[in-house]
Amino acid sequence: MQSQTVPQTVQQPAAVPPASAPAVNNEVPPWEDIPEVAAEESDSSDDADSAPPAWEGPMDGEPMDLPDDPLDAMEPVDAAPAPRSAPAVQDYAPAPAPLEVPTTPLGDVWHGVVTQLVQAEAVTALVRELALQSQLVAQEGDSWTLRVERTSLNQATAKERLRKALTDAGHCQTLVVENGAAADTPAKRNTAAAQRHQKLAEAIVLNDPQVQTLMRAYGAKIVPGSIRPA
Repeated sequence: MQSQTVPQTVQQPAAVPPASAPAVNNEVPPWEDIPEVAAEESDSSDDADSAPPAWEGPMDGEPMDLPDDPLDAMEPVDAAPAPRSAPAVQDYAPAPAPLEVPTTPLGDVWHGVVTQLVQAEAVTALVRELALQSQLVAQEGDSWTLRVERTSLNQATAKERLRKALTDAGHCQTLVVENGAAADTPAKRNTAAAQRHQKLAEAIVLNDPQVQTLMRAYGAKIVPGSIRPA
C-alpha cells in the first residue's frame, strides 16, 4: 500500500492593526499667543535704542577745523576743592585775678578744722555748706561762735549736726551761729587758692620758649579752657 501524504496547513500570523497616530493639538501655546503688532513695536523700539548716533563730523574729503593750540580744545578741569579751614580759635583769656581774702588767726583755725571734717566725711550736704561758708568769730572755752551770710544755712538741724561733729572731733561743746557778713571763710580761701594755682599754670605754659616760638612763627593760639593745674 502506498502511504498518503497529508498536507499540513500553515497558519498565517494575525494581522496587527496599524498604530494610530498621536492626536495633534492645533492650539497655540499661551506664551506664543503674542499679537504681531506688539512684537513689531517692540522690535522697532529695540532697533531705535541700539542704533548708533549719527556722525556729526565732516564728511569724506572735507577739511577739519583744528585749533592752533591743542590745549585750547581741552575742557577745563575743575580745580581741587580748597581744604576746610580749622575752626577759629579765640585768643586765650587769662583767668581773673585771685580773690583777695582778708585772713585772720581764727580763720586759720577754722579752715584747718573744716578741712579735716570734710576729708573725714564727718559733714556732708547742708552741714558741709554751713561749715564751709561760715567764719569763726569767737572762741570762749568750749563755746565757739560762727557767722554766716546765707540765712538758709542757719538751720537748727544743720547747726546741731555741725556741733556734734565738732564735739566728736574734740573741738567744742557749744556752737552759736549768727547771721552777718563773713569775709574769712573756708570756701573763699579754697576759691582764692584754686585761682592762684590756675594763674601759676597759665604762666608756666605762656612763658614756655617752645610755646612762644609756635605762637610767633605759626600764629598758634591756646584753646580757651585747655590749661588746667595739675
